[in-house]
Amino acid sequence: MVSNKIRANLERYFSGDDIKVAQGIVEYFNHLRTIVAPSGFDGPTYDMVCSSLLEKGIQESSFDTVFRVMISNGIVNQKRHGHYKLVKLYLTRH
Repeated sequence: MVSNKIRANLERYFSGDDIKVAQGIVEYFNHLRTIVAPSGFDGPTYDMVCSSLLEKGIQESSFDTVFRVMISNGIVNQKRHGHYKLVKLYLTRH
């Protein structure tokens, strides 16, 4: 579950069902942060995030649209070799 502050930030870019998809993406990144990652782990790939949300019943087309908006607005940044990271602001819980 994302905090009210994070939800308010996401509502600047999304509404309706898209806000749920965006929250799912943020929750996935938060979950990965709590897992001890192996040395050299650059973050999840597009496919890792997508498959996680598809398991929750989110449509791939909805995920793709929301993920691209998150990238274009600087919420998610692409690292190297197709890996992504969430901007620290969206990982912080208040």
